[in-house]
Amino acid sequence: MKYIVCYSGGADSQVALDLALIQYDDVEIIFCDTGLEFPETYATIEETAKYYNMDIKFLRAGKTFEEYLESFNGLYPSMSRRWCTERLKTRPLTKYIRSLLRGGLRREAQEKGSPRREPVSDSAIVAEVDGIRRDESRWRANRVRVEPRKGATWNQIHQVFGMTKSEIFAYIDEHGLPLNPIYEMGYSRTSCWFCPFTTQAENALLRKTHKKLYEKAKEWERLYGRRFNYVVEDCEKLGNFCEDPDAEKMGKPYKERSD
Repeated sequence: MKYIVCYSGGADSQVALDLALIQYDDVEIIFCDTGLEFPETYATIEETAKYYNMDIKFLRAGKTFEEYLESFNGLYPSMSRRWCTERLKTRPLTKYIRSLLRGGLRREAQEKGSPRREPVSDSAIVAEVDGIRRDESRWRANRVRVEPRKGATWNQIHQVFGMTKSEIFAYIDEHGLPLNPIYEMGYSRTSCWFCPFTTQAENALLRKTHKKLYEKAKEWERLYGRRFNYVVEDCEKLGNFCEDPDAEKMGKPYKERSD
């Protein structure tokens, strides 16, 4: 079994990675680079690679966030159309894991002298490891620690599923693991610096901690006429009844330009 650890540079995935390296033999670390990561996140990735003396493989989409935003005519991601996750993270990850599975199956078939051999179950070859926690949302609380990857044929292992946020930070402190400096700046999570799901308070914090990034966000606001945290504000008006972002439903209210 090969274990693909989806590392994000955040505290949860930091502990998930450490536990995976203790528990599993064949571990590969990947990072889905959206191009919107904080500079501190890239520094933490480099520090983590040195800490474990391991390579961290970067996966990227065919387009940048800005290119997708332009092709969608300025339509920001929303709770029901979370295209940023689907295009910039899920697709590259799925494509990479499937390439591993195809390569492994071809080699196995060649070794057995049967190039037309029927594929075996992918779940017996690879597993995806992440840092999802049960207590992060009501929707995640209904999930289980090991479950099939939606739309794929391998399993996801939520390595720190039963841990709390305080237990995560206690583990990092106890074991002296790298910790993203973003938390010390006041951010609650290491998401993209331009994220419509971020609270107004943390968007305001961006103006203080990363002025150039904040100005870039304002530039997109002026260009497309939308506040980059409008989704959170709209959800608050609806009484927090918005669909959980993990649902990853794309919807079809837009048409991607071909030019």
